[in-house]
Amino acid sequence: MNFDKKIYDMEQSLSEMKTSIKALKDEYLSCKKFTASFLSECGKSGISKVAIQRAHKSIPKSASFVFGVNNSVFTNDQHDENGWPAIWGVVERIGIGMGCGNPNQHQIDASRLVDGVYHLKDGAWNKIDKED
Repeated sequence: MNFDKKIYDMEQSLSEMKTSIKALKDEYLSCKKFTASFLSECGKSGISKVAIQRAHKSIPKSASFVFGVNNSVFTNDQHDENGWPAIWGVVERIGIGMGCGNPNQHQIDASRLVDGVYHLKDGAWNKIDKED
């Protein structure tokens, strides 16, 4: 067996893995910051519950949406001053709106968001689904 080559190959793989892990951590940090901005905008719009690509009983529409949860954000029943679902304005203002929406749901580009179910309580957003 060529131990030197095996060791070299494994060390190269380890180096590449470390680089990939660092890139993933950097992307996660960036997405956490963007998600915080998104949630802040939701709070300003009167939204107190948000499901990003998740189904959860606290947001019934997310659990019953016939097209599934991928690339969608769901909220509770908040509307803007014109009677439109508040989430529609949020996704457009923050620049992630894709396609169309339904009451308390909108299609989104979720690539910069951290999936999860978030509730606003006492002025702070908390992730209530800890499966990530």
